[in-house]
Amino acid sequence: MSFPVSFDNSVSYRLPALLTLSVLAILPTDGFGIVLCPFYRLVDLMCPACGLTRSMSAFLHFEFSKSLGYHPLGSLTVLFLLTVVVGIRPKIFWKKLNSRYSYLFGPVSVAVVFLTVWLVRVVF
Repeated sequence: MSFPVSFDNSVSYRLPALLTLSVLAILPTDGFGIVLCPFYRLVDLMCPACGLTRSMSAFLHFEFSKSLGYHPLGSLTVLFLLTVVVGIRPKIFWKKLNSRYSYLFGPVSVAVVFLTVWLVRVVF
């Protein structure tokens, strides 16, 4: 019998995710009032990840409406990092595809989702 998840004991993925979540839990949810995004400074237009740090910090402080307002994908990113820390890998995301470019499936999918959300946020 096969379970829909597998457990990964690799510290090389878990430790950075744990450190990221720890720093985000300490950061204030409103940020520091300083714009750090180089894309925003150069173009005066928010980038696909603008607000993501504040969104994840707000989510970890249980301020869910603030989190959604800063960036719609912040909560999903926190949940993904939590699954990495715990060591759970849903098999559907790590399933081998029958292609020599299958290693690109995950990163390309994430990039498409972030760019789509970015375009919706910029247009509306």
